[in-house]
Amino acid sequence: MKYRKILLMLAGSVLLLAACGDDEKKPEEQVEAEQSSEVVQVEGKGETVSKVVDALEELRVNLEAREQPDEPVIQDDTAVLNPNIAEMTEGDVEVLYSNKEPGYAHDMDGFVVTIDEYQVTKVSDVNRDSEYLFKGNMEGYVITALATYENKRGNPVYYAGFASLLMDNRFDIVYGDKFKLVPREEVLHSGDPASVNKYPPGFKKQGFLSFVMTNEQYDKLATTKPKLIIDGGASEREDMREAYLEEAVFDFIYSAGNEEAIAAGPAFYRDDLTNQNIADKTMIFEKTGIGQKLELEGVEVTLEGVQYTEIEPTDQYKSTFRNFADDGIVALTVKFNIDNKSDETIKLDGIGSILSVDDNEFRYFYQGSLEPERLKTLEPGKSGEKLHVFLFDKYQFDRHKKFELIFGPFSGDDGKKLFKGRDVLFTLPR
Repeated sequence: MKYRKILLMLAGSVLLLAACGDDEKKPEEQVEAEQSSEVVQVEGKGETVSKVVDALEELRVNLEAREQPDEPVIQDDTAVLNPNIAEMTEGDVEVLYSNKEPGYAHDMDGFVVTIDEYQVTKVSDVNRDSEYLFKGNMEGYVITALATYENKRGNPVYYAGFASLLMDNRFDIVYGDKFKLVPREEVLHSGDPASVNKYPPGFKKQGFLSFVMTNEQYDKLATTKPKLIIDGGASEREDMREAYLEEAVFDFIYSAGNEEAIAAGPAFYRDDLTNQNIADKTMIFEKTGIGQKLELEGVEVTLEGVQYTEIEPTDQYKSTFRNFADDGIVALTVKFNIDNKSDETIKLDGIGSILSVDDNEFRYFYQGSLEPERLKTLEPGKSGEKLHVFLFDKYQFDRHKKFELIFGPFSGDDGKKLFKGRDVLFTLPR
């Protein structure tokens, strides 16, 4: 270590100086003996040598305290993720929030889109050419996402999808743009002159997506529960048929306070009540990790969990629930996993279910419109998730005691019933 070399040099100098004072008075043999000894005694100079040794010890301690090779590197969340914003708009860029590890990823059978990190910035005093970005205003907000496209399949994949931010509902969307505030040579596409949306096997590229927002759109983040959506649509056919249609939906975190609120709240199942901001939920009762398995002609159905929630429709959807009683609405979301070990292709969106309550005194049908967009079919050897949602008037729900769920029958890709129209029966926790 460097400081050890310094100490040795200083210590050698002290010994040399202490000995040199008597070199002229003492025989040469005596001088050499004293210089080679481990303990140097110099008459009349002991106090001086002691002070020097103490000073060397203090220096050693200070140098050791300064040397901290294992000190962690502190990340700078204030650095602007996309410097092109300032260069292209000539505006002032202020970093409001950075998320280094959002965990947003959508694996479409080997074609993977990930959001590696993103940043929320305010941009003000932009040049005249950039005012159109903010609907004619000189300021606004830009959310920059650093995304990666990777094709792990063995064939080329066509993907024209994008990421978007959902605010109030499906009609209130901010789309991620590959071209805005990004130099042309850095745009996130395949670079194939025939089709920039055709990604060869092994393709992997990282690039920016820009979500440009006006002041009004940004303010709405605090009054809704924004979602980040990564589109499906990856296909090995240029006509986009036989595409992986399922999208991925995530809670979008836009500030430190919002991050804490999401972390502290319950994790609701991702039905469309949640994904599309149709209603706000309050948990009544849940049981997860149930793991009850039933089998029908080689198809294994596992009851994974149930969530009972009281829901409050958002303003945009209140009229949709106008036929329910005024005292409140309860939703039951049931989560299944289906493992197709049969020889048949199963139409996932063709599986229905009926909830039999209190020994068939009441029967409720599942709400297919509240089921999220999932894979349409399940081929032999494949597995997938299924969510079914049931709605109740709260006063009725409070009276119900026993819930049994009839899952099925199953349908094939042609719409015809499979396995002689049979179904499976689960008793649900209540």
